[in-house]
Amino acid sequence: MADVLSLDIEADGSDATRTLRQGAREVRDYQEELERLRIEAERTTRTTEDLRRSTDRANGTYKDASGRLRDTNGKFVAGGKGAESLAAGVFKADLAMKALGVAADVVNRTIDVTIEGFERSVRSAADLEAEITRVAAVTQNGTQFFDSLKTAAVDAGSASAFSAKEAGEGLRFLALAGFDANQQIGALPSVLRLATAGQLELADASDLSTNILSSYRFEVSELARVNDVLAKSSTNANVTVDQIGKTFEYVGPVAKAANQDFNGLIASIAQLGNVGIRADKAGTNLRQALVNLQAPTPKAARELKRLGVQVLDTNGQMRELFDILDDLDRAGIDSKGVNAIFGKIAQSGIGPISPCAAIKAIVVD
Repeated sequence: MADVLSLDIEADGSDATRTLRQGAREVRDYQEELERLRIEAERTTRTTEDLRRSTDRANGTYKDASGRLRDTNGKFVAGGKGAESLAAGVFKADLAMKALGVAADVVNRTIDVTIEGFERSVRSAADLEAEITRVAAVTQNGTQFFDSLKTAAVDAGSASAFSAKEAGEGLRFLALAGFDANQQIGALPSVLRLATAGQLELADASDLSTNILSSYRFEVSELARVNDVLAKSSTNANVTVDQIGKTFEYVGPVAKAANQDFNGLIASIAQLGNVGIRADKAGTNLRQALVNLQAPTPKAARELKRLGVQVLDTNGQMRELFDILDDLDRAGIDSKGVNAIFGKIAQSGIGPISPCAAIKAIVVD
């Protein structure tokens, strides 16, 4: 039988905590009462054994191996009905006590299993309360939305492979990115989809998507679209969401400064993944390519002019990278020209993302 139940519940004074404590006390009391009954049953069994032996001695009889009653000389005793009746009663009482002991043992094992599950439930509830408390602490007016945030985490845990506590961790990263309570609740489902598609921890998916949101200066309302682009691009190419995120860490700010479309950039990252160039290597190549096009060397400028390819649009903004690469392909650029424009570092990452059609096939509208 399990020892007295011991639970570590945070003393936050909530109704849930008080209810859990009361339940723990009731289970503990029931355990103690069951143990008392077991001890009583054992005492009764011993008393019954003593009574049967005393009865046999008083009658001067005993039972042989076949259960027949004999006297002290070994002769079969036909009478002794009173003794037989008493012995039968004692035997039945003995069976009843043993049955009670077996039943108590079965019930006790069931209680042990129930208590283990109860302890896990209590700790899960306490962990969730603590996590939502942390979320509320970093959310504007978070305490006013405590119940709503908790409900969102519980619902997310019920509708996905993640626990409510993990959903709470996802909410916390959204809060740290500046999301208010309603924005956190609204964004959580798309973060769940991204984490599932990318096989990421929920907190990691939340952190990755909010970093991209911040880097590209998107509005909070665009998080769902960003997550869908990441998830679908990963599905359509040989690259993981995590690898796309790592590439973006290197190239994202430069791409934003170069006026690059987000969907097109993610498609370029995905296309590089298809040829085995991923994560930081892909980010380094793309970043260097954009830098070289933004501020071309004299040698690069001459090659672009010779090929008749424009880097800037009529408004003086840099054109999309894959449009520039498409023009270079059509102009018949060779490896010498690629090296002149993009340099040795970026050269390995330019060929794989050209021609343009390969990238456009991955872009999510």
